[in-house]
Amino acid sequence: MKREARSVANNEIGDFEFLVSIIIWYDILYAVNLVSKQLQSKDVLIDLAIKKLKGLVSLFESYRETGFTNAINVANDIACEISIDTTFPQRHEIRRKKHFDENSSHLPIVSQYPEESFRINYFLYIYESVFCFLFTSNKLRSLDDKMLKSSCINLETTL
Repeated sequence: MKREARSVANNEIGDFEFLVSIIIWYDILYAVNLVSKQLQSKDVLIDLAIKKLKGLVSLFESYRETGFTNAINVANDIACEISIDTTFPQRHEIRRKKHFDENSSHLPIVSQYPEESFRINYFLYIYESVFCFLFTSNKLRSLDDKMLKSSCINLETTL
C-alpha cells in the first residue's frame, strides 16, 4: 500500500503545488457541501437557512485570511508521509525588455517567491474570481439580475 501511494504521489500527484491545491479545494467543497445538504432538507426553516449561509460566507472570509497557511501545513504533513518534496517549483524571473533610451539599472525585475506566487495567482484568484460576490449583502444587492446570474453560473461551473 505504501509503495502504491508513493507511485501515485510521484507519477500522478507529482508536486507539492498540486497537493496544496487539492487541500484548498477539499476545504472549500466540504464546507459548501455541508451547507448545501442542510439547505436541501425538507424541514429547513428560512431563518436557519440564512444563518447557515451567513456562516458559510464567514468561513470563506476567514479561510481567505488563514486558509492558505493551514493548507500549507496540512500539505507539509502529507508530503512528508508520502515522500514528496515540500517546495514549490521555482518560476523564472520576469525581466522587462530594455528600450534603447533606458538605463539598465532602472529596469524592474518582477520576482516572487514560488509560494507567494502560488498564493497570489491561485489561492487569491479563486476568491476574487469565484466567491467575492458572496462576501457582503451590499455586493449581492449591487448586482443586477444578469450579473448575479452570471456570477452564480461561474460559481456553479467552478464547483
